[in-house]
Amino acid sequence: MNYYIPINNPYYNETATVISRYTGTSSVGISHYVKFNFEDGKIGIRRFNGSELYDQAQPGDTVIFTLQNGFFNIPVIKDKTKR
Repeated sequence: MNYYIPINNPYYNETATVISRYTGTSSVGISHYVKFNFEDGKIGIRRFNGSELYDQAQPGDTVIFTLQNGFFNIPVIKDKTKR
């Protein structure tokens, strides 16, 4: 619901640095994860399934996330760009 009903706040960008990347397996299949260090010091892990970003991301790379707050005021990733 948070993702599908965004509130009318503008988009904003946050920059993060890739710390590491790894692959995990489960009964559902293979998932690719990238661990990020955001400018505000927070650490975040994002799952990518067959994404070009996972294939291109290397530790030390910078990624710009375009975000918008969703219905519950939780940020939703709208776009991501490797710089």
